[in-house]
Amino acid sequence: MNEDAVYGGRIGYFLTEQLSFEGSVLTGETEIEGTTSKADLIIPMGEAQYHFGKGVLRPFVALGAGSLMIDRESGTNKNNFISSLALD
Repeated sequence: MNEDAVYGGRIGYFLTEQLSFEGSVLTGETEIEGTTSKADLIIPMGEAQYHFGKGVLRPFVALGAGSLMIDRESGTNKNNFISSLALD
């Protein structure tokens, strides 16, 4: 697949002062290298975050999971499980 931009949005909600949940969806279109075929990408994700300290800027740890859905023009579709772990 070629490198192309993806677009989307995120929304989050604090369950407690330290614990939050965030959901996101990214989407885009790309061409498959070596062909003239295109593929649509959809990437929904969910993430739990634990925030340390208080104030406007707080470090956090995040654990997430989602799916990478590839919808090809040829009709060959594919779903892949993805996960994330972050320390910010």
